[in-house]
Amino acid sequence: MGKERPTSGNVLMPDDAADSIFNAVAQEERQLMLGETAQASWDLYRSDPEAYEEIMLSLNQFVFEE
Repeated sequence: MGKERPTSGNVLMPDDAADSIFNAVAQEERQLMLGETAQASWDLYRSDPEAYEEIMLSLNQFVFEE
């Protein structure tokens, strides 16, 4: 697990994630996108599933190498 990998957005801080989760539960939201990357990924998946799959496979290539 010592391999560094690039991130595609800002790092989501634990307090921010907890606040978002708490608010979503309080408002009885059915779906929650935590962070910019999650929303961008969801939008791409919904608009072009094949492109999403290709990008995710290339970004996570190191997982399949081990």
